[in-house]
Formats: sequence, structure tokens, C-alpha cells
Amino acid sequence: MANLSTLNLQFVISLFIIIIGYTLKRTHVVDKNGAGKGFARIIFNVTLPAVILQTLTNIKIDVAMIAMPFFAFLITGIVYAVAKVEYRKTPDKMKRGQLIMMSLGYNVGNFAYPLIEGVFGVDGLKYAAMFDAGNAFVIFMFCYILAMLYSAKDDAHVQARYMFKKVFTSPPLLSYILGIVLNVVGFQFPDFISNAGNSGIMNVIAKANTFITFLVLGIYLDFNLDKSYWKNLIKVMITRYGIGIALGLAVFLLWPVDIMPRTILLVCLILPVGMGLLIFVVQCGYDEKFAGMLSNLMNMISFGLIWVILLVLSIA
Repeated sequence: MANLSTLNLQFVISLFIIIIGYTLKRTHVVDKNGAGKGFARIIFNVTLPAVILQTLTNIKIDVAMIAMPFFAFLITGIVYAVAKVEYRKTPDKMKRGQLIMMSLGYNVGNFAYPLIEGVFGVDGLKYAAMFDAGNAFVIFMFCYILAMLYSAKDDAHVQARYMFKKVFTSPPLLSYILGIVLNVVGFQFPDFISNAGNSGIMNVIAKANTFITFLVLGIYLDFNLDKSYWKNLIKVMITRYGIGIALGLAVFLLWPVDIMPRTILLVCLILPVGMGLLIFVVQCGYDEKFAGMLSNLMNMISFGLIWVILLVLSIA
């Protein structure tokens, strides 16, 4: 576990970068539809894949790492079953589908990676990467199928071929698959691409991920909340955080492995809604305002929750 000074410093730095992003937006230096989307594309297509490849090709895979994607699948199944029952009486089919869909999936790559890397380094990041490998399939396959099934938009099913093509050419997902394959066959990138001295091309690109990610979180931060959405927002957050904390603590206490993977799993289970879901909301005609509010609220709550949980674990 990280010591308290390292933990607090990393969270203070992260919060400071978020404040910078929010201030730049409020002072109209940047806006979320221009610079915000541009930075988000850089994360998705460049810096996040670099972090994934750098992490997965330079680690030794252990039993706990292999278990991580299976935890992502298992816990998704549990949350889906609970959400399906919880929202079964919601009369509006699209609203019911959106509530179920947005109860699933975690924003590991764009939210947890910078925090975990800053606090735990590569030792922690490798477990998060393996969890997110399973989480990526949950979001880009299972959640997208749900998005199509519940959508009333006429062209949602017509777009299926296009969206599946986008899924399987997704840089982060391809990076997970490629990184694991390269690790298994023992491939190592040449030093000028990735090396232990952190001077390789991939190392330099990966270093930018933390700053850009938290800057984007600040740019997208919004405190304008519509009161009419509160009831459903609270329902989804109770489902996600309730199950996440309960199962996370149960695994933390009962899983007979080192404390590091148990801690990372607990952190992953209280993360905000996955960014991929916001794309499906737009593509399939769901309520974008609700999705945006949920994402904003969970970004703030998850940031605070992770800080508190890691503080408690470090003190203990």
C-alpha cells in the first residue's frame, strides 16, 4: 500500500489539475465541445493505448491478474440482475433500458488509471488494466447490445454493423488484446519505443495521460443539475455504489491474495459510469442530459470515495 503522504499528494495534484480544467472552461479559454472533445480523442486514441501497451507488455502475469477480468464479468452479471429487477416497473421502455445500461460498466481507463498509477505505480496499474480488459468487453459489447435492444430510434439496429466495426477497431480495446498477446509470447518493444529509463516514445506519450485526463474531467465538470432527474440519478448511484462497495469489501476481506489486487478491485468497483456508454446514449437516442448529469455526479463522488477508502486502508 502507498504511504499517506504519497496518497494525499497524488489526490491534491489530481484535484488541482481538475480545477485548472474547470477554470479554463469557466473563463472561456476552452470549451467542452471544442478543446474538451479534442483532448478526449487524444486520450482515447493516443495516450490511453500507450499506457495500456506499456503496462501489459512489461509485467509478469500472475493468478490475481488473470482473475481480474472474470471479476468484471461476474460483478456485471450481478449488477445487471439487480438492475433488471429494480427497474422492471419503469413503464417507458427507453428510460428502463437507459437506467439498466447505465448501472453497468466502469470508467477505468479515463478515470482510475491516473490515480492508480500515481498512488501505486505499475504494480497497481497492471491489475487495473486486467480488470478493464474484461470491463471493455462489458461496455463495448454487452452494453451496446442493451442500448440497441431498448432503443426506439429507427436506425439504431441499422447502425449495428457500423458500431461493431468501431468497437473492434477501438484503440483501447485493441491495445488490451495486443498487449496481452505480446506479453504471452514474450515480445518486448525496442528501447527507442519503450524502455525502463522512461525515454522511449511510448513512455513519453503515456506520461501525458494523467495530465490530459484530469484536465478533461475539469473541462466537463458541470454543477447545473436538473431537479427532475434526482430520483432516477439516486437510484442508479445506489445500485452502482451499493453493490460495488458491498462486493468490493467482501472480496477484499475474503480473497486470499496479496493486498494490492484486492485494493485495486475495490477501487474499480466504485468508479463512475464508463465513457463508452455516453457514446451509445447519443447514437441510440437516449436522454443525453440525464447521462451527462450522472457522469458528472459520479466523477465527483467517486473521486472523494476513492480518496477516503485508500486513506482508511493506508491508516489501517
